[in-house]
Amino acid sequence: MAKRSNVLVVLGIAFFALGAAIVLLLVRDDTASVQAGAAGSPSQVLVATGDIAAGTTGDQVVAEGLVEAREFAPGQIAPGAITSTAQLAGQTVASDIGKGAQLTTSSLRLSQVRGASVAIPEGKQGVAVQLDFVPGVGRYVGAGDRVNMYSVVRNGVPDPQNPKDAPCSPRVHLFLSNVEVLDVSSEVAPRRAVADQEQERVTGNAITYLLALDPVEAERVIFMTSNEALYLALAGADVPPVATEGPGMCSPVADQVV
Repeated sequence: MAKRSNVLVVLGIAFFALGAAIVLLLVRDDTASVQAGAAGSPSQVLVATGDIAAGTTGDQVVAEGLVEAREFAPGQIAPGAITSTAQLAGQTVASDIGKGAQLTTSSLRLSQVRGASVAIPEGKQGVAVQLDFVPGVGRYVGAGDRVNMYSVVRNGVPDPQNPKDAPCSPRVHLFLSNVEVLDVSSEVAPRRAVADQEQERVTGNAITYLLALDPVEAERVIFMTSNEALYLALAGADVPPVATEGPGMCSPVADQVV
C-alpha cells in the first residue's frame, strides 16, 4: 500500500514538472514573438491618394476615395498617424495634405457643425451681438427673423466745432432695419403658440445674436454695443426697410412735436 502511494506521489510530481515546463516554453515563445514583431511587423496607416485641400471634411475624404490604407514599418510611421477611416468622422482637414502623405491627428480638427450650417449672405458678415433680455426682444427672435435696431445714446458729447447743430443727448434713433438674424443663442415660443397656456416664460439672462451686416453696418453696431446701447424690435414679415430722421427721439420728450 505504501509502495503504491509513493508511485502516485512520484507521478504527480512528474506531471506537475511537465506542466510547468510547457507553460514556461509557451510564455517564452509568446514573448519572443512579440519582441520580434515589434521590430519589423508592418502597420496600416491612411495615406492621401491625391492632394487634399484644407477645409475638406472627413466624410468627403472617405466618399471621394482621397485616402487608402498602406503598410509601413513602425519606424516609418509618422507620430499620430491615422489608422482607420472611422477616425475621420466629425473631422475637417486643417492644413493641405500632399499626395502620398500620411494623415495624422495634427492635420485634422473637429468639424464645426454650426458654422457649416450658417449661410452668410453675399456681401455680409456674421457679427455677434449680446443684449440683455428686454432689449433683446425677450427671446422672441429666432434664426431667420428680421429685426430693427435702435441706437440708445445716453452720454453723447456735442461737437465742439459746431455745438448748436450737434445731435441731442440722450436720444434713441432707428439706424438699421430689416437686419437678418443668422442665429440666436436661445429662443422660446410665444405663449399663444404652445399647448400649455399657463407655461411660465423664461426671463432674464443675456442673449447672443449672430447678425448679417455689411462692413459699414458692422462698424456702427460694434461702436454702439461697445460705447452706448442697442435695442432690438422684431420686424414684421415682408416689411420694407424703414428709417427715421436723425437724431431720433431726444430728451426731453415733452419738447417733441408729434
